[in-house]
Amino acid sequence: MAKGNQDSNNNDDLSDVLNVFKDALETPINSSTTNSIDNNNNLVNKRREHVLDVNRKTKLEQYPSTMSCTTAFDEVFSCYSVGGQMRSYYRYGELNNCTEAYDKFLFCVSNTMSRKSEEQKKNEVRKFYKKQFLLKKAKGSSEDVWEVRK
Repeated sequence: MAKGNQDSNNNDDLSDVLNVFKDALETPINSSTTNSIDNNNNLVNKRREHVLDVNRKTKLEQYPSTMSCTTAFDEVFSCYSVGGQMRSYYRYGELNNCTEAYDKFLFCVSNTMSRKSEEQKKNEVRKFYKKQFLLKKAKGSSEDVWEVRK
């Protein structure tokens, strides 16, 4: 595969991740003060630079190449359970729609059933895990609230 083609695939994989930053910049954490908007933008820009840095430094081979559909199904079931929903409500103040777990399960099933070679399937799994990791980094964590409050 040509180097230019690899770069375009890499940018395609990051489009969803970069959209998280666009949304975050357009939606401030607290719009009542200009200072909080500036803090939010600084935080988003720092997070964006960190994600781009992680993307540059990590190679696809560093991510897992296998995925268990049974485990993915268990994650979906756990997410939809009362305990999973209560955990989400406690941590984030809202119920989880479980799209990440459901997407992982659907990807696993479709990748397992595809007619691709085993090496192509492993590569697709690595791409999936890399994208999920970068999305989590892009969205940040509940600890980011404390950075804004400092």
